[in-house]
Amino acid sequence: LAHWLRLLPLTVRPDARSIVVVGLGAGITLEDVPPSVRELYAIEIEPEVVAANAAQSGTRRVDPLADPRLRLLIDDARSALQSTTRRFDLIVSQPSHPWTSGASHLFTQEFFALVASRLAEDGVFAQWIGLEYVDAELLRAMLA
Repeated sequence: LAHWLRLLPLTVRPDARSIVVVGLGAGITLEDVPPSVRELYAIEIEPEVVAANAAQSGTRRVDPLADPRLRLLIDDARSALQSTTRRFDLIVSQPSHPWTSGASHLFTQEFFALVASRLAEDGVFAQWIGLEYVDAELLRAMLA
């Protein structure tokens, strides 16, 4: 599923040159980013997630942390996006569930407005939502 978070936005914007991934997670979204993408950013708030990825680097088919295009920001996504005026072709947000304290602020109108302000003119935003944990009412509220 994480591979789709990278591939779906690229099908809409195959000419994308810059990607921001919010939430490193297992790093799968960063694997195999096509060479046409020149700038690759990952924003991760938890240093231990980065350490866990680094510890697994030798066991992986692709080590996303070894990609020379990658700029890894250890920061809150809001803070990282507020600290730049750059615009990006793709922003992929894959934080934990919206009811967790560390991620709930990444499912707000304010965050979505911030993301919109950092997208290029034809930019694409992809949002991961763990649907197996979300009922119809919560999904409607999130989409609103």
